[in-house]
Amino acid sequence: MRSVEGGLEAGSGKPGLLQATVYLRDMSRKAEMDEVWCDWVGGPENWPQRACVAADLAGDDLVEIVVTAAVL
Repeated sequence: MRSVEGGLEAGSGKPGLLQATVYLRDMSRKAEMDEVWCDWVGGPENWPQRACVAADLAGDDLVEIVVTAAVL
């Protein structure tokens, strides 16, 4: 989440989030990801469209997130 936030600080912010794709190694941990996501993204005014999919991620990564944000 720190990497996503760092990218957003370069010209946008959480209110500028338009779309996110979350890739999870283990879908049985989706509830954990949802909790972390909601804590990070904040209230409904910041919720972008989101897809969550199972993926065979490289290395030991448990999650990867790709976001699209508007420049604010």
